[in-house]
Amino acid sequence: MKKSIQNTIVIFFLSVFSHLTYSGSYEINDASFLGGKVGYGYANNQDSHSTISNGAIVGLYGGLYITGNISIDLGYQYHIVPSSSDGTNVNVSFIESGVRYDFYQKHDLYFYGRVGVGQWGMSTEYQQKSINDTGFSPIVEVGSVYKLSNKVEVNIGYQYINHIGSSKTGTYNSHGLISGLRFHLGKGNDTTVVVNPTDVIKKEKLPLQDRQTSLHTPIKHHYPALNFAFDSDEVNGGDAHANYHKLLERLKKDKSLRIKVIGYTDSKGADQYNFALSKRRAISLAKWLEANGINKEQVSVEGRGGSNFLATNLTPEGRALNRRVELIMVK
Repeated sequence: MKKSIQNTIVIFFLSVFSHLTYSGSYEINDASFLGGKVGYGYANNQDSHSTISNGAIVGLYGGLYITGNISIDLGYQYHIVPSSSDGTNVNVSFIESGVRYDFYQKHDLYFYGRVGVGQWGMSTEYQQKSINDTGFSPIVEVGSVYKLSNKVEVNIGYQYINHIGSSKTGTYNSHGLISGLRFHLGKGNDTTVVVNPTDVIKKEKLPLQDRQTSLHTPIKHHYPALNFAFDSDEVNGGDAHANYHKLLERLKKDKSLRIKVIGYTDSKGADQYNFALSKRRAISLAKWLEANGINKEQVSVEGRGGSNFLATNLTPEGRALNRRVELIMVK
């Protein structure tokens, strides 16, 4: 069984590494969170004198996202174990820490995998005799998450804890069905610049170049934005050429010039997904610039997720304007 747990952990980290390699690097996201979980655990007793019964699981935890997909956490978990038929009372608690990786599929629904370790404390009482012991066990969890808002998400998953207990207390493996809530404590990306929806619609009807130029306060070296379809990082080559053909000529003539490509999303969806999507959009436009003769050294990319909104997110037209990449000359 220990060998299978080791293999599961190795496969998990290989999957995370391959996903990061495919998707590119991510910006640091300092969003902290608090969460709670409840569930039901099935105790698979491992020796003849172990009499652990099935029971409820409750827990609290907090943590921090260190990238758009990866979070670390620290928490407390308690297993409510009913008294066994022979009158044995058992108390099991954990101080646990883990790393979770989110595999984003859609804005609001995604999957996760988590590996960690728990320091368990276990006490058994039988006929006024008490036995206490502590130790460490690996924890593996997989499940799915649904984002209720930018601040709140719910999850349901399967949790496995290997080899809880000792020769003194009896040992068991715990299989649990877990559900929970996670609350994001950071500032998030809900702030919008609310404008008159009628004005947004009017801007949408303008030609692409006029519409995007009008959205920006004129700043030196700040170029028009390029907009993207919902949940897409595909560059429209025609729009890009219309916006940036003069910029291409300038960058080719002066190799010392540097351009920063900054990606954004609208407010829909999970913060972590939006940060990754905004980075992919910036990377896509950077690749378009390189394909059109710009040196890679002249271009840097950044993803800012759902922030710095140009328009309200309450209308489809406003959200369309917020799904964009901006170019800024930095040298």
